[in-house]
Amino acid sequence: IIYLSNTSYAIINQPILFSSLWNASQIQSNLFLSHYVFSYKLGNSQWINETYKFGIASQTWLSNWQYRIPITITERSGNTLTDYQVLVSINTQNLISQNKMRNDCGDIRFTDSDGITLLNYWIESGCNSANTKIWVKVPNIPANSNKTIYLYYGNPSATSMSNGDLVFEFFDDFDGPNTTKWVYTTGYSYGFADDGSGYGYGIWFVGDANGKVSTRTTRTFQNNIIIESRLYKNDICADHFIYISQSTSATWAWSSTSGVIRFVWNCDNKYIYRQSSSTYTSRPDEDFYDIQIIITPTNVIFRDWKTRNPSNNNTLQLSDTMNNFYIYIGADQDNTAYKSYFYWLGVRKYSQIEPIISLGNEETNLPFTAWANVTKSFSQVGNLCWRFYANNTISLWNSTPINCSINIISPEFSLEVKLIQPNENSINNLTVGESLNIRAHVKMRSQYNFCIDGNAYLRYNISSNMPDSLVPTSSNSIISNANPISFNLCTNQEIPIDFTIYATKPSFKVLDIN
Repeated sequence: IIYLSNTSYAIINQPILFSSLWNASQIQSNLFLSHYVFSYKLGNSQWINETYKFGIASQTWLSNWQYRIPITITERSGNTLTDYQVLVSINTQNLISQNKMRNDCGDIRFTDSDGITLLNYWIESGCNSANTKIWVKVPNIPANSNKTIYLYYGNPSATSMSNGDLVFEFFDDFDGPNTTKWVYTTGYSYGFADDGSGYGYGIWFVGDANGKVSTRTTRTFQNNIIIESRLYKNDICADHFIYISQSTSATWAWSSTSGVIRFVWNCDNKYIYRQSSSTYTSRPDEDFYDIQIIITPTNVIFRDWKTRNPSNNNTLQLSDTMNNFYIYIGADQDNTAYKSYFYWLGVRKYSQIEPIISLGNEETNLPFTAWANVTKSFSQVGNLCWRFYANNTISLWNSTPINCSINIISPEFSLEVKLIQPNENSINNLTVGESLNIRAHVKMRSQYNFCIDGNAYLRYNISSNMPDSLVPTSSNSIISNANPISFNLCTNQEIPIDFTIYATKPSFKVLDIN
């Protein structure tokens, strides 16, 4: 018995599955598509054409969009995440240069797994760059599972639907005052401006002679959140701070205070002042940086980085927490010329282990996919060539390439096992406990010249008609259905096999090994 590992060979009268897949771009759109032709020939025979009906499946697609990319979200925390914000990074520069996307990224859309339900998103930065960052709010990510959403693009008439307010639990991009979100401190200098850095508008703070100026949110927050923000300072010692408090009138201080947890980026250091103690670390000065503040039921974590790379962050952590708190932002300046900008601030949900985001390959808008499956067997040997044709007008057929990789072989293609030691005529009856050393040659018998890899086992015929009376003496020499020999053979090649058998029942004779 031969177990072929080379799929280029098939046995006479054994079924072979042939299949192909078409999409709308591969089929003439002006022709009615219902049937396909499977064409084949064996050896030097004529081509034979057989007609079959297509299997057709429609694609669920966002109307008027040309392209999409599937995005796989892998949940790792063991908790189902609801209305969770994920960060997607994509090379929009490449897509825009290929004229597949608007140069303002206005045709970007995200959908749920069904391909049509729109999801809210916000473009943080980098349109027409190699690393465009986009936040997407995903309704449901099942625990320990993969979730697929889609990024669509390729609609020249579309306009942007980027909206941070619909993505985050709280959001402001500081393009102007908003008294529904913030309570602004009076008597101090703050304003809204574009500093020309390319990040757009932001709120800026300038302290008075005493330095401190701040504003707070109008609403409160629970723990298990992440505060994200992008900051800029026009001088090395223009400071930023964020602090949280249950009080509506908390003030800034360079000290630990009950009821207030403070986070500050100061010159080349950053600090956490918790309610009873503090910690700080040195940090190389940067003009622009992103910060992330995590408030869990047991800890507060303060991270910052120049780019969103977890391996390049600077982290402080303390045991402390708070609930039902306001968020304050502001600055403490030693010079009224110093300005501290907040470009945007968002509050999102927290998961102890963030999901992994993976982008798939680009897909094209196709109204349907058609597939062809044919199962056939052949009763003659020879080289088999085959191909598929789509549509029913022969001059306009779209076809797959001719494939001639299959050889149909006869049942005579087999292994020949020849007993050479002892001589077949010299094998005597064996009594219980008596052993016999056997040497055989394994040879491939075929009318074709090629090599194969495979497995085989030997069958023992015994005169006593009691198969269980024959037992190999060593596990290394067991050759059976469960333990076949492995081989690589070409025509006329022989491989020697040595093994020992002994009798466990009275008198039997080895008649044949084949």
